[in-house]
Amino acid sequence: MKRRQVIKLGGSLLNRPSLAEDLQAWLSLHPARQTGLVIGGGQIIEAVRRLDAVHHLDARGLHWHCVDLMHATFKIGSELLDDFVPLDDPPSLERWLADPVDDPARALVSPRCFYRRDRHPDVLPQDWSTTSDSIAALLAGRIAADRLVLLKSCEVDPAAPIDSLSAAGIVDEAFSATLGDVSFTGEALVRRLPRTTQS
Repeated sequence: MKRRQVIKLGGSLLNRPSLAEDLQAWLSLHPARQTGLVIGGGQIIEAVRRLDAVHHLDARGLHWHCVDLMHATFKIGSELLDDFVPLDDPPSLERWLADPVDDPARALVSPRCFYRRDRHPDVLPQDWSTTSDSIAALLAGRIAADRLVLLKSCEVDPAAPIDSLSAAGIVDEAFSATLGDVSFTGEALVRRLPRTTQS
């Protein structure tokens, strides 16, 4: 069992009716003593991208608006995934890391815990080259996670180099530099149907 892992859940997966069950099934196959979950912005961020394409908005300001919108998907996720403890400020993250309480311990982590405009303005590129993938990688490095897993709605070749995943638009441009030495894998969150017994 891994000691600590960070999972980034693609925001588009919030639209899946079976999300909680599918994530629970995945976690049962990939356990860790501590699992921190970050949820991407999904279609909310895509709507912002479309606005930017029309109005050519300030890149830096738009980046932080998108980080704020990840807190919105965090709040939605906290309603859908009730077996994860929601953490929404730096002290709550520090307490959870020091005393996880449950074994295994699972936390839903808002970017407000570790990535804030007033404290970390230049840690990541503040434009579209940074997405929730790199923000999750930042968390993985900050908490010394054993691995980072990107769960997406698309297929991901686990053997593909990060540069090719970035070129294909599966991870963002800043991801490779942000990841550092953290072990990484990406995969699609598939629907795991229960086994049926043959009569």
